[in-house]
Amino acid sequence: MDSITDLSPADRDRYTRMDTLTITPYPTGPEYGCETAARQVAEAVCRLYGGDAWRAEHRSPAWPHPENELHSELTITVNNVRTIVHRHTVPARTGRDLFTLTVDGRPVPAHLPPHALPHQPATIVANLWRDLHRVSPTDCDSLGCLTVPTVLTYGAALCPTHAQRYAETGLI
Repeated sequence: MDSITDLSPADRDRYTRMDTLTITPYPTGPEYGCETAARQVAEAVCRLYGGDAWRAEHRSPAWPHPENELHSELTITVNNVRTIVHRHTVPARTGRDLFTLTVDGRPVPAHLPPHALPHQPATIVANLWRDLHRVSPTDCDSLGCLTVPTVLTYGAALCPTHAQRYAETGLI
């Protein structure tokens, strides 16, 4: 199979199906690798926004394939009011990871401290804290670009234009 589009519609649905995992405040049995980190993020986000209750879901492809662009998506709802989404995408057949964070659908300015990874709970919560407290965003990591970055990669914070270029060419 070279492409998902080569499959029959029934098989295509099976290969592009997303699994949804509900994250609970307390473990209910054996956990997958992402559950503990998702719970840490949800609890920290709830504290950050002064909430007393949260709901979280983690979505990922049931059958990873180079054409499935959505690698994972963590959605956290605090007090049924504020929705935070951390999305990890890999543009088809590129192997280039892109991470975005939104609050109520609004992109959050991205900042990647040295030696931090974009999917670590501390990085996610720090970016939300910077946004909540209106810390001045940094510039895009592409040389000479003064646009506010909203996309993280491993080692860089990029504006949407340079993130697209990185996805297509691998160049920052």
